[in-house]
This record gives sequence, structure tokens and C-alpha cells, in this order.
Amino acid sequence: MKKNRRLEIRLSESELDMIDIKAKSRKMSRSKFLIQAALNQKIVMVGNEELRELTVQLRRIGINLNQITTLCNMGKLTSVNLSDVNNEVTKIWESIENLRKDVKNLNKKIIKDTGGKNEYS
Repeated sequence: MKKNRRLEIRLSESELDMIDIKAKSRKMSRSKFLIQAALNQKIVMVGNEELRELTVQLRRIGINLNQITTLCNMGKLTSVNLSDVNNEVTKIWESIENLRKDVKNLNKKIIKDTGGKNEYS
């Protein structure tokens, strides 16, 4: 097949080094490795909305903790009940753990479907 198309990408020096190391270990050119990896690699995506919501919740908790810390340092607060914060962090942790389990199960399914091959990771 005639290769007459060109693709340019931007990446860091360390990313390029890792690509070169993986290509060399498989005795492939950088170009051939990238083509094989791109065309044969299965990609698992986690729902962006779920991650976005978890990030928003963690950011809110962080802001609240910073405000509480500032008030404590100013001497305006001497005792703080953080049980609500602890409950929210626990809920977020459980959500993250569920996402982790989902991704792990997807990876197991991919490995099973491909006969145990995962040659580009």
C-alpha cells in the first residue's frame, strides 16, 4: 500500500523517548509501532460526566477546608465538626472505587477477547 499521507503530532521529550523505547523493544520503527498501536489498541473511556462531577465535589470540599483552615488560623474557630466533610469524601471515594472496578472489569474483558494479548501497553 502506498503511504502518501503525513500526520504530525506534538508530544514531550519523555513521551517520544517512551515511544522509541517501546518500538525498539519490539524491533519496529517508530512509525510502524505508532500505526500498529493506533489501529490495534482498544481504548476504554470512563464517562467524562462522572469524573467531572467527582472533580467538582472534591474542589468544593477543598475550598471549604481552606476556608475552615483560614478561620482557625485567624482564631475565629476553635472547634470544627468535619463529619459532613468525611461523609462526602467517603461517597466520592466509593464512586471512584466503583469506576476503578468498572475499568478493571473492562480491561479483563478486553484481555479475554484478545486472547490475553496486550502488546502495546
